[in-house]
Amino acid sequence: MTNPDKIKVLHISQVQGGIETYIEQIITNIDRNRFEVMLACPAQRESIIKMVNKYNVPYINLEITIEIAPLSDLKSIIETIKLVRRLKPDIIHAHSSKAGMTTRLASIFFKPKVFYTPNAYAYLGQKGLKRKVLLWIEKLAIPFTDFLLAASQSEARRSKVDVGFPDRKVVVYPNSIEILPQRDEPVVAPKNFKMITMVGRLVDQKNPMMFLRVCKLVTDLRNDIRFQIVGAGFDDKWKDALEQYIAENHLEEKINILSWKSREELLQTIRETDVFVMTSMFESFGYVVAEAQMLQVPVVATNVDGLNEIIQDGVTGYLIEVDDDQSMADKILAVIDDSVKTADMVKKGRERVSDLFDIKTNIKILEQFYTENSL
Repeated sequence: MTNPDKIKVLHISQVQGGIETYIEQIITNIDRNRFEVMLACPAQRESIIKMVNKYNVPYINLEITIEIAPLSDLKSIIETIKLVRRLKPDIIHAHSSKAGMTTRLASIFFKPKVFYTPNAYAYLGQKGLKRKVLLWIEKLAIPFTDFLLAASQSEARRSKVDVGFPDRKVVVYPNSIEILPQRDEPVVAPKNFKMITMVGRLVDQKNPMMFLRVCKLVTDLRNDIRFQIVGAGFDDKWKDALEQYIAENHLEEKINILSWKSREELLQTIRETDVFVMTSMFESFGYVVAEAQMLQVPVVATNVDGLNEIIQDGVTGYLIEVDDDQSMADKILAVIDDSVKTADMVKKGRERVSDLFDIKTNIKILEQFYTENSL
């Protein structure tokens, strides 16, 4: 039974990767005495089912495809309209480009406030005509968006400059993480080699082939270093090409491609790594990078939207231009070989994410925004 005194917030998303973390952080930290939260998304992730059951969150299966598919998209819009009429939320918070588009087109037929968080615009991962079409669709939906809740300053800038959102509709609610208690020393499992880890789906955005090329450069020089990617099993566009590259370059003993893990398992994997790497083409934020720094693990990442707001180059980690394989390999070796510099970076990295991206602090910003804009 719903409580008429609470603000009802319906989250709609495809729920994958960092978006899952974003929604989970909101649901598990928002004041449930003031807000009634609900989640509508495809029934595709066991971790989501566990989460909504654990926190007693009403869950509705809503199928939303990743690719543009007119008939499926029309069905999703119709189902969204029915869902909103039945649940009668005060606010709908849509996450990701596709779920955002479905929700905003459906909003023509209902009255709740619609907030939209792209969590990395889909057009950023495309080129040519497809990029233009996706960007045009984003522009088309501006009138049906009450507020654009950007996950970072860079996403806010793209929303204004590229998409054309007016300043009054754009608000930054920074993605945030749980700051776990600090350990006296970083925890790395005993082993006779150094482990380099990347977490990300095997898709264009994450640029996993760069990670493999860097692996080859590093392991050609050193026999005491191993690499691993965590992220297979969900949208594996690049898996076959990666496995072919590994075989052709005889890297079977140097790198592993592992399946996606639960958040608890991911955090443990990051704790046990020696250098955390991200090779993304673009991000809205970069949860795993912030979590690595929170866990006092050194980070080497690409200098792209989102990541360059978390990392201060040369101070809290290293930023490398996309596809500059040699520079990334050099910085990974520098992190491993210069323990004094690395210790200083991880200390400052934890301090920075604790100051800027603590969910316990930032959830209050979102609660206030929901409250002020729910009427």
